[in-house]
Amino acid sequence: MAATTTTSLPPQEHNDVDSALGSDTESLTQTITAENYRYRYLDNGRSIHPFESAGYLLPNDEREKHRLNFQHGIWLTTLDGRLYLAPLKQDIQNVLDVATGTGIWAMEFADKFPSAQVIGTDLSPMQPNL
Repeated sequence: MAATTTTSLPPQEHNDVDSALGSDTESLTQTITAENYRYRYLDNGRSIHPFESAGYLLPNDEREKHRLNFQHGIWLTTLDGRLYLAPLKQDIQNVLDVATGTGIWAMEFADKFPSAQVIGTDLSPMQPNL
């Protein structure tokens, strides 16, 4: 296994109130803490998430973001431009994207279904800030 180093950012204040009880903004952001940004760096300079027990070894750097977005494009081509194959109601309300990566699928899905609340989760906060 490649050697890793850990980079720490200044601690951020974290409100540990149950997200189900907080405001919409709080519930969308409160689970992200400074720990999420303490990326580990491999000998080859690639960064990975800080959670050693997670068992996910792919990086989370710019090169990986480009690869994931390229992969998304390949899937869109393969699926004739469709984001999904499941039969969905047009008024779908809640969507969960597990291992959202760059968030490109979740954002495109949300654009297609503006009434839906789309939530993307991932080990690394590498999605754009909206």
